[in-house]
Amino acid sequence: MGSFGNQKGADIVELEGLQLSGTDSDCIMQPTTQSKLPRRQVMKLAATVMALSSLLATAFYFGGLTVALKHNDISLTEELDKDWDELVGLAAEAPPIVETLGCKSLVLIKNPEVVHNNLGGSGPDTGEEGMIYNSRLFMTDSDGNEIVGKNVKVAVHATSDYDQKNTFNGLHGKFFSILLSSGTNVSFNVSVYDGDTNEPLVLPYFSITFFDLDISEENRSKEYIIAEKFAHYYVANNTQVEVTDNGDGTTKFSATQPGTGKDNPEDSEELELLAKSKGVTLQYLGRSSVDFTVGAEDGKSHRGYLFTLRPSMLCAKTHINGEWVDPLNSSIPGVDLPLMDGVAGVFGMEVPIIHIGENGTVTVVTENGNITLDANSSLADKLIDEKNKDKSKASPKSGIMALLIVMTLLAVVWPLGNLQ
Repeated sequence: MGSFGNQKGADIVELEGLQLSGTDSDCIMQPTTQSKLPRRQVMKLAATVMALSSLLATAFYFGGLTVALKHNDISLTEELDKDWDELVGLAAEAPPIVETLGCKSLVLIKNPEVVHNNLGGSGPDTGEEGMIYNSRLFMTDSDGNEIVGKNVKVAVHATSDYDQKNTFNGLHGKFFSILLSSGTNVSFNVSVYDGDTNEPLVLPYFSITFFDLDISEENRSKEYIIAEKFAHYYVANNTQVEVTDNGDGTTKFSATQPGTGKDNPEDSEELELLAKSKGVTLQYLGRSSVDFTVGAEDGKSHRGYLFTLRPSMLCAKTHINGEWVDPLNSSIPGVDLPLMDGVAGVFGMEVPIIHIGENGTVTVVTENGNITLDANSSLADKLIDEKNKDKSKASPKSGIMALLIVMTLLAVVWPLGNLQ
Protein backbone atom coordinates (compact mmCIF):
# COMPACT_ATOMS: atom_id res chain seq x y z
CA MET A 1 0.00 0.00 0.00
CA GLY A 2 2.83 2.28 -0.60
CA SER A 3 5.09 4.16 1.70
CA PHE A 4 4.30 7.13 3.88
CA GLY A 5 7.43 8.86 2.66
CA ASN A 6 11.19 8.67 2.44
CA GLN A 7 13.27 9.75 5.41
CA LYS A 8 16.42 11.63 4.35
CA GLY A 9 19.71 10.42 5.80
CA ALA A 10 21.81 12.56 8.07
CA ASP A 11 25.11 14.18 7.20
CA ILE A 12 27.81 12.23 9.01
CA VAL A 13 30.60 14.24 10.56
CA GLU A 14 33.75 12.18 11.08
CA LEU A 15 36.63 13.47 13.19
CA GLU A 16 39.64 11.24 12.63
CA GLY A 17 43.14 11.76 14.02
CA LEU A 18 42.20 15.11 15.51
CA GLN A 19 44.82 16.21 18.05
CA LEU A 20 43.99 19.16 20.24
CA SER A 21 47.07 20.52 21.92
CA GLY A 22 48.16 24.06 22.55
CA THR A 23 51.34 23.59 24.55
CA ASP A 24 54.71 24.98 23.49
CA SER A 25 56.21 21.48 23.25
CA ASP A 26 54.35 20.46 20.06
CA CYS A 27 57.22 21.33 17.73
CA ILE A 28 55.47 24.55 16.79
CA MET A 29 57.93 27.35 16.13
CA GLN A 30 57.31 30.31 18.33
CA PRO A 31 56.85 33.66 16.63
CA THR A 32 59.86 35.91 16.68
CA THR A 33 57.81 39.07 16.44
CA GLN A 34 55.79 40.55 19.25
CA SER A 35 52.02 40.71 18.63
CA LYS A 36 49.67 43.05 20.36
CA LEU A 37 48.32 40.09 22.36
CA PRO A 38 50.30 37.00 23.32
CA ARG A 39 49.53 34.06 21.02
CA ARG A 40 48.16 32.02 23.93
CA GLN A 41 45.66 34.76 24.78
CA VAL A 42 44.58 35.02 21.13
CA MET A 43 43.89 31.27 21.10
CA LYS A 44 42.02 31.50 24.39
CA LEU A 45 39.91 34.33 23.00
CA ALA A 46 39.18 32.40 19.80
CA ALA A 47 38.24 29.28 21.77
CA THR A 48 36.00 31.30 24.07
CA VAL A 49 34.21 32.88 21.09
CA MET A 50 33.85 29.43 19.56
CA ALA A 51 32.40 28.02 22.79
CA LEU A 52 29.92 30.86 23.19
CA SER A 53 28.85 30.59 19.56
CA SER A 54 28.31 26.84 19.86
CA LEU A 55 26.39 27.21 23.10
CA LEU A 56 24.17 29.89 21.58
CA ALA A 57 23.60 27.80 18.45
CA THR A 58 22.66 24.80 20.54
CA ALA A 59 20.30 26.92 22.65
CA PHE A 60 18.70 28.34 19.53
CA TYR A 61 18.32 24.83 18.11
CA PHE A 62 16.59 23.40 21.17
CA GLY A 63 14.69 26.58 21.95
CA GLY A 64 13.01 26.68 18.56
CA LEU A 65 14.12 30.18 17.66
CA THR A 66 13.43 31.24 14.10
CA VAL A 67 16.49 31.19 11.88
CA ALA A 68 16.14 33.01 8.56
CA LEU A 69 17.94 30.43 6.40
CA LYS A 70 16.93 29.72 2.83
CA HIS A 71 17.03 26.56 0.79
CA ASN A 72 15.50 26.55 -2.69
CA ASP A 73 13.63 29.70 -1.68
CA ILE A 74 11.94 27.88 1.22
CA SER A 75 12.34 29.48 4.63
CA LEU A 76 13.77 27.00 7.13
CA THR A 77 12.11 28.36 10.26
CA GLU A 78 10.41 26.79 13.26
CA GLU A 79 7.63 25.75 10.87
CA LEU A 80 10.11 23.27 9.42
CA ASP A 81 9.38 20.77 12.20
CA LYS A 82 5.74 20.51 11.21
CA ASP A 83 6.48 20.39 7.47
CA TRP A 84 9.26 17.87 8.00
CA ASP A 85 6.95 15.37 9.65
CA GLU A 86 4.48 15.60 6.80
CA LEU A 87 7.07 15.50 4.02
CA VAL A 88 9.50 12.78 5.09
CA GLY A 89 7.05 10.24 6.48
CA LEU A 90 7.00 10.84 10.22
CA ALA A 91 3.33 11.81 10.26
CA ALA A 92 2.36 8.31 11.40
CA GLU A 93 3.86 9.09 14.80
CA ALA A 94 0.73 11.20 15.28
CA PRO A 95 -2.11 8.64 15.43
CA PRO A 96 -4.95 8.66 12.92
CA ILE A 97 -8.02 10.62 13.90
CA VAL A 98 -10.60 8.08 15.05
CA GLU A 99 -14.38 7.97 15.13
CA THR A 100 -16.89 5.50 16.55
CA LEU A 101 -19.12 3.81 13.99
CA GLY A 102 -22.48 2.29 14.80
CA CYS A 103 -23.54 -1.07 13.47
CA LYS A 104 -25.33 0.32 10.39
CA SER A 105 -22.01 1.61 9.03
CA LEU A 106 -20.04 -1.61 9.55
CA VAL A 107 -19.43 -4.45 7.13
CA LEU A 108 -21.80 -7.40 7.39
CA ILE A 109 -21.44 -10.53 5.26
CA LYS A 110 -24.65 -12.52 5.36
CA ASN A 111 -26.41 -15.58 3.95
CA PRO A 112 -23.40 -17.77 3.10
CA GLU A 113 -24.02 -20.73 0.80
CA VAL A 114 -21.44 -23.50 0.40
CA VAL A 115 -20.43 -24.09 -3.21
CA HIS A 116 -17.32 -26.19 -2.53
CA ASN A 117 -16.27 -28.03 0.64
CA ASN A 118 -12.79 -29.56 0.80
CA LEU A 119 -10.78 -27.94 3.62
CA GLY A 120 -7.28 -29.38 3.68
CA GLY A 121 -8.34 -31.91 1.07
CA SER A 122 -10.50 -33.71 3.66
CA GLY A 123 -13.73 -33.47 1.71
CA PRO A 124 -16.57 -34.20 1.49
CA ASP A 125 -15.96 -32.65 -1.96
CA THR A 126 -12.97 -33.47 -4.14
CA GLY A 127 -10.71 -31.32 -6.27
CA GLU A 128 -9.52 -27.87 -5.22
CA GLU A 129 -8.57 -27.49 -1.56
CA GLY A 130 -10.67 -25.13 0.52
CA MET A 131 -14.20 -24.14 1.42
CA ILE A 132 -15.86 -21.66 -0.97
CA TYR A 133 -19.04 -19.72 -0.21
CA ASN A 134 -21.32 -17.35 -2.10
CA SER A 135 -22.47 -14.57 0.23
CA ARG A 136 -23.96 -11.07 0.33
CA LEU A 137 -22.28 -7.91 1.62
CA PHE A 138 -24.05 -5.06 3.42
CA MET A 139 -22.31 -1.82 4.46
CA THR A 140 -22.32 1.96 4.22
CA ASP A 141 -19.43 3.38 2.21
CA SER A 142 -17.35 6.44 3.13
CA ASP A 143 -19.75 8.70 1.21
CA GLY A 144 -22.77 7.49 3.19
CA ASN A 145 -24.14 5.30 0.40
CA GLU A 146 -25.69 2.00 1.46
CA ILE A 147 -24.38 -1.11 -0.26
CA VAL A 148 -27.10 -3.74 0.04
CA GLY A 149 -26.64 -7.36 -0.95
CA LYS A 150 -23.48 -7.06 -3.06
CA ASN A 151 -22.36 -10.46 -4.35
CA VAL A 152 -19.16 -11.64 -2.67
CA LYS A 153 -17.21 -14.88 -2.54
CA VAL A 154 -15.62 -16.08 0.69
CA ALA A 155 -12.75 -18.58 0.51
CA VAL A 156 -11.35 -20.51 3.50
CA HIS A 157 -8.06 -22.32 2.81
CA ALA A 158 -5.99 -24.44 5.19
CA THR A 159 -2.41 -23.16 5.52
CA SER A 160 -1.27 -26.10 7.68
CA ASP A 161 -1.92 -29.84 7.67
CA TYR A 162 -5.54 -30.79 8.25
CA ASP A 163 -7.02 -34.30 8.08
CA GLN A 164 -10.51 -34.37 9.56
CA LYS A 165 -13.04 -36.11 7.37
CA ASN A 166 -16.42 -35.00 8.68
CA THR A 167 -19.78 -33.49 7.82
CA PHE A 168 -19.48 -30.57 10.25
CA ASN A 169 -17.20 -28.46 8.04
CA GLY A 170 -18.74 -25.82 5.81
CA LEU A 171 -21.87 -24.47 7.46
CA HIS A 172 -23.35 -25.29 10.83
CA GLY A 173 -26.70 -23.58 10.96
CA LYS A 174 -25.95 -19.97 9.93
CA PHE A 175 -22.26 -20.12 10.85
CA PHE A 176 -19.05 -20.92 8.99
CA SER A 177 -17.72 -24.05 10.70
CA ILE A 178 -14.58 -26.15 11.16
CA LEU A 179 -14.18 -29.39 13.17
CA LEU A 180 -11.05 -30.46 15.05
CA SER A 181 -9.98 -33.37 17.21
CA SER A 182 -8.68 -32.63 20.69
CA GLY A 183 -4.95 -32.10 20.79
CA THR A 184 -4.77 -30.71 17.25
CA ASN A 185 -4.86 -27.32 15.53
CA VAL A 186 -5.15 -25.90 12.04
CA SER A 187 -4.08 -22.61 10.51
CA PHE A 188 -6.25 -21.16 7.79
CA ASN A 189 -6.83 -18.06 5.70
CA VAL A 190 -10.16 -16.30 5.12
CA SER A 191 -10.40 -14.13 2.00
CA VAL A 192 -13.21 -12.07 0.48
CA TYR A 193 -13.60 -11.53 -3.28
CA ASP A 194 -15.88 -9.45 -5.44
CA GLY A 195 -18.52 -11.89 -6.58
CA ASP A 196 -18.73 -10.33 -10.05
CA THR A 197 -15.04 -9.78 -10.89
CA ASN A 198 -13.41 -12.40 -8.62
CA GLU A 199 -10.89 -9.74 -7.55
CA PRO A 200 -9.89 -9.41 -3.86
CA LEU A 201 -12.38 -7.10 -2.14
CA VAL A 202 -10.65 -4.73 0.30
CA LEU A 203 -13.02 -4.10 3.20
CA PRO A 204 -12.54 -0.93 5.24
CA TYR A 205 -13.56 -2.78 8.42
CA PHE A 206 -13.02 -6.52 8.13
CA SER A 207 -14.69 -8.11 11.16
CA ILE A 208 -14.78 -11.75 12.18
CA THR A 209 -16.46 -13.19 15.29
CA PHE A 210 -15.62 -16.56 16.84
CA PHE A 211 -18.32 -18.12 19.03
CA ASP A 212 -18.68 -20.78 21.71
CA LEU A 213 -15.11 -20.93 23.01
CA ASP A 214 -15.42 -23.43 25.85
CA ILE A 215 -14.01 -26.62 27.41
CA SER A 216 -15.41 -30.14 27.51
CA GLU A 217 -17.51 -31.20 30.48
CA GLU A 218 -14.46 -33.11 31.76
CA ASN A 219 -12.53 -29.80 31.84
CA ARG A 220 -10.34 -30.92 28.95
CA SER A 221 -9.92 -29.96 25.29
CA LYS A 222 -9.75 -26.22 25.97
CA GLU A 223 -10.48 -24.35 22.74
CA TYR A 224 -8.38 -21.40 21.56
CA ILE A 225 -7.93 -18.95 18.70
CA ILE A 226 -4.60 -17.39 17.70
CA ALA A 227 -4.69 -14.15 15.69
CA GLU A 228 -2.37 -11.30 14.73
CA LYS A 229 -2.31 -7.79 13.25
CA PHE A 230 -5.86 -6.91 14.27
CA ALA A 231 -6.69 -3.31 15.16
CA HIS A 232 -8.88 -4.13 18.19
CA TYR A 233 -10.79 -7.01 19.74
CA TYR A 234 -14.17 -6.88 21.44
CA VAL A 235 -15.53 -9.15 24.18
CA ALA A 236 -18.57 -9.11 26.45
CA ASN A 237 -18.43 -7.37 29.80
CA ASN A 238 -18.90 -10.77 31.47
CA THR A 239 -16.45 -12.55 29.16
CA GLN A 240 -15.20 -16.06 29.84
CA VAL A 241 -12.44 -15.66 27.25
CA GLU A 242 -8.87 -15.37 28.48
CA VAL A 243 -6.60 -13.14 26.36
CA THR A 244 -2.84 -13.78 26.25
CA ASP A 245 -0.12 -11.86 24.43
CA ASN A 246 2.21 -14.54 23.08
CA GLY A 247 5.12 -12.13 22.76
CA ASP A 248 5.67 -12.91 19.06
CA GLY A 249 3.10 -10.55 17.59
CA THR A 250 0.23 -12.99 18.03
CA THR A 251 -2.57 -13.08 20.61
CA LYS A 252 -4.28 -16.15 22.01
CA PHE A 253 -7.98 -16.19 22.95
CA SER A 254 -8.73 -19.20 25.17
CA ALA A 255 -11.80 -20.74 26.75
CA THR A 256 -11.96 -20.82 30.55
CA GLN A 257 -15.30 -22.55 31.31
CA PRO A 258 -16.96 -25.85 30.36
CA GLY A 259 -19.85 -25.91 27.93
CA THR A 260 -22.08 -28.24 25.96
CA GLY A 261 -23.85 -28.19 22.62
CA LYS A 262 -26.97 -26.97 24.39
CA ASP A 263 -25.52 -23.49 24.87
CA ASN A 264 -24.33 -23.05 21.28
CA PRO A 265 -25.66 -19.90 19.57
CA GLU A 266 -28.32 -20.29 16.91
CA ASP A 267 -28.14 -16.86 15.29
CA SER A 268 -25.22 -14.45 14.99
CA GLU A 269 -27.61 -11.46 15.15
CA GLU A 270 -29.29 -12.51 18.40
CA LEU A 271 -27.21 -13.87 21.29
CA GLU A 272 -27.95 -14.95 24.81
CA LEU A 273 -25.74 -13.41 27.51
CA LEU A 274 -23.98 -16.76 27.97
CA ALA A 275 -23.26 -17.03 24.26
CA LYS A 276 -21.79 -13.53 24.23
CA SER A 277 -19.53 -14.38 27.17
CA LYS A 278 -17.90 -17.10 25.03
CA GLY A 279 -17.24 -15.04 21.92
CA VAL A 280 -14.74 -12.54 20.54
CA THR A 281 -14.88 -10.13 17.59
CA LEU A 282 -11.63 -9.23 15.85
CA GLN A 283 -11.43 -5.98 13.87
CA TYR A 284 -9.11 -5.45 10.90
CA LEU A 285 -8.58 -2.37 8.73
CA GLY A 286 -8.32 -2.22 4.95
CA ARG A 287 -8.12 -5.98 4.48
CA SER A 288 -9.41 -8.52 1.99
CA SER A 289 -7.73 -11.44 3.75
CA VAL A 290 -6.88 -12.54 7.30
CA ASP A 291 -5.13 -15.55 8.91
CA PHE A 292 -5.94 -17.56 12.03
CA THR A 293 -5.06 -20.68 13.94
CA VAL A 294 -7.71 -22.59 15.88
CA GLY A 295 -6.92 -25.46 18.21
CA ALA A 296 -7.92 -27.58 21.18
CA GLU A 297 -5.77 -28.87 24.00
CA ASP A 298 -5.57 -32.58 24.79
CA GLY A 299 -8.75 -34.48 25.49
CA LYS A 300 -11.04 -37.12 24.03
CA SER A 301 -13.62 -35.08 22.14
CA HIS A 302 -14.08 -33.33 18.82
CA ARG A 303 -14.42 -29.56 18.95
CA GLY A 304 -16.46 -27.44 16.57
CA TYR A 305 -15.48 -23.85 15.72
CA LEU A 306 -18.16 -21.40 14.61
CA PHE A 307 -17.50 -17.97 13.11
CA THR A 308 -19.10 -15.23 11.04
CA LEU A 309 -17.76 -12.27 9.07
CA ARG A 310 -19.56 -9.61 11.08
CA PRO A 311 -19.02 -7.76 14.41
CA SER A 312 -21.49 -9.81 16.44
CA MET A 313 -20.02 -8.97 19.84
CA LEU A 314 -20.89 -5.35 19.10
CA CYS A 315 -24.05 -5.63 17.06
CA ALA A 316 -25.96 -8.82 17.94
CA LYS A 317 -29.10 -8.12 19.96
CA THR A 318 -28.96 -9.36 23.53
CA HIS A 319 -31.67 -11.45 25.19
CA ILE A 320 -32.55 -9.70 28.49
CA ASN A 321 -35.70 -10.29 30.56
CA GLY A 322 -37.42 -12.09 27.72
CA GLU A 323 -36.72 -9.37 25.12
CA TRP A 324 -34.13 -8.88 22.40
CA VAL A 325 -32.59 -5.47 23.07
CA ASP A 326 -30.04 -3.11 21.53
CA PRO A 327 -26.61 -4.23 22.87
CA LEU A 328 -25.21 -0.67 22.65
CA ASN A 329 -28.03 1.04 24.56
CA SER A 330 -26.67 1.16 28.11
CA SER A 331 -29.85 2.91 29.34
CA ILE A 332 -31.61 -0.46 29.16
CA PRO A 333 -31.35 -2.30 32.50
CA GLY A 334 -29.10 -5.32 32.14
CA VAL A 335 -27.17 -4.03 29.10
CA ASP A 336 -23.42 -3.88 29.65
CA LEU A 337 -21.46 -2.34 26.79
CA PRO A 338 -18.98 -4.60 24.98
CA LEU A 339 -15.35 -4.03 25.93
CA MET A 340 -12.80 -2.89 23.37
CA ASP A 341 -9.49 -4.69 24.01
CA GLY A 342 -11.05 -6.05 27.18
CA VAL A 343 -11.00 -2.68 28.93
CA ALA A 344 -13.18 0.15 27.64
CA GLY A 345 -16.94 -0.06 27.18
CA VAL A 346 -17.80 1.23 23.69
CA PHE A 347 -20.88 2.35 21.77
CA GLY A 348 -19.54 1.09 18.45
CA MET A 349 -16.39 0.20 16.57
CA GLU A 350 -13.47 2.60 16.93
CA VAL A 351 -11.92 3.20 13.52
CA PRO A 352 -9.62 5.74 11.88
CA ILE A 353 -11.35 8.12 9.51
CA ILE A 354 -10.55 6.59 6.13
CA HIS A 355 -11.86 6.81 2.60
CA ILE A 356 -11.77 4.00 0.03
CA GLY A 357 -11.23 5.14 -3.57
CA GLU A 358 -12.65 3.50 -6.67
CA ASN A 359 -9.21 2.12 -7.52
CA GLY A 360 -8.82 0.58 -4.06
CA THR A 361 -6.67 3.30 -2.54
CA VAL A 362 -7.15 4.04 1.13
CA THR A 363 -6.83 7.58 2.47
CA VAL A 364 -6.20 7.86 6.22
CA VAL A 365 -6.97 11.13 8.02
CA THR A 366 -4.28 11.91 10.61
CA GLU A 367 -3.47 14.86 12.81
CA ASN A 368 -0.72 15.80 10.35
CA GLY A 369 -2.83 15.53 7.19
CA ASN A 370 -4.04 12.79 4.89
CA ILE A 371 -2.01 9.71 4.00
CA THR A 372 -2.93 7.71 0.89
CA LEU A 373 -2.09 4.03 0.61
CA ASP A 374 -2.63 1.55 -2.20
CA ALA A 375 -4.71 -1.58 -1.83
CA ASN A 376 -1.96 -4.20 -2.08
CA SER A 377 -1.44 -4.66 1.65
CA SER A 378 -3.34 -3.96 4.82
CA LEU A 379 -3.91 -0.53 6.29
CA ALA A 380 -3.19 -1.86 9.76
CA ASP A 381 0.16 -3.30 8.66
CA LYS A 382 1.24 0.02 7.19
CA LEU A 383 0.29 1.98 10.29
CA ILE A 384 2.05 -0.54 12.53
CA ASP A 385 5.16 -0.55 10.33
CA GLU A 386 5.37 3.23 10.37
CA LYS A 387 5.03 3.42 14.13
CA ASN A 388 7.69 0.73 14.57
CA LYS A 389 10.23 2.22 12.18
CA ASP A 390 13.83 2.08 13.41
CA LYS A 391 14.07 5.36 15.29
CA SER A 392 17.87 4.93 15.41
CA LYS A 393 18.21 6.07 11.81
CA ALA A 394 19.74 9.52 11.74
CA SER A 395 17.91 12.45 10.24
CA PRO A 396 19.30 15.76 8.98
CA LYS A 397 17.97 17.30 12.15
CA SER A 398 19.79 14.79 14.36
CA GLY A 399 22.99 15.33 12.34
CA ILE A 400 22.86 19.06 13.03
CA MET A 401 22.26 18.37 16.72
CA ALA A 402 25.27 16.03 16.87
CA LEU A 403 27.50 18.61 15.15
CA LEU A 404 26.45 21.36 17.55
CA ILE A 405 27.13 19.18 20.58
CA VAL A 406 30.57 18.16 19.26
CA MET A 407 31.46 21.80 18.57
CA THR A 408 30.34 22.83 22.04
CA LEU A 409 32.33 20.07 23.77
CA LEU A 410 35.46 20.79 21.77
CA ALA A 411 35.22 24.52 22.33
CA VAL A 412 34.79 24.11 26.10
CA VAL A 413 37.30 21.31 26.68
CA TRP A 414 40.05 22.77 24.51
CA PRO A 415 40.69 26.03 26.42
CA LEU A 416 40.17 24.42 29.81
CA GLY A 417 42.34 21.40 29.23
CA ASN A 418 45.13 22.68 27.01
CA LEU A 419 45.46 26.46 27.11
CA GLN A 420 46.95 26.73 30.52
